[in-house]
Amino acid sequence: FLALTFLIFCYPVILDSLILRLEPNRLQFFDYDSLIFHCEGSHDPTGLKIVHRSKGELLRCQTTVTSKRSSCTIPIIFPEDSGQYWCESGDGKRSDIIHITVTDGPVILESPISVVEGEAVTLRCRRKTTSSNLSADFYKDGRFIRRSSTGNMSIPSVSKCDEGFYKCISVGRESAENIQSPDGETHLFVGTVKYWI
Repeated sequence: FLALTFLIFCYPVILDSLILRLEPNRLQFFDYDSLIFHCEGSHDPTGLKIVHRSKGELLRCQTTVTSKRSSCTIPIIFPEDSGQYWCESGDGKRSDIIHITVTDGPVILESPISVVEGEAVTLRCRRKTTSSNLSADFYKDGRFIRRSSTGNMSIPSVSKCDEGFYKCISVGRESAENIQSPDGETHLFVGTVKYWI
């Protein structure tokens, strides 16, 4: 069976700090996907760098700098690129850590890294070898929630009551385990304040 899990978790948004964003906005990737890191929140984007916990500063990326952010593009990623990432400024400021998982397996769970409370969120079971819909059963905290013929589960207005452990089961295959948890948990952060850089 296929089991995909993540945790919805609420936290306050800190405005005066570096912010690391990913494009696409998710935590799980297939091998040979491309990935862009965006580091924002510094008055001097030229001094920003992306850091991998075990590899140090990323040097094999294509870097683009604007007045508001520094971006690092990796055209092709591999399972060994899994791990903890953050962005760092020359004066020692750091963003929050983001854990990503790159898998050579058949299925990933697509969920946004963070959403603002009250926004809609969609969770998606995605198969590597096909773009067609993937039927799935969704569970929260071990309890069956719904069956989806499209492989998508939507939460129209996310809130604290949506916190918990989620998984979907489908087609006899299992997704990758996420790097930050032996149980394969992915964190979906729910903030209470929108902010713009």
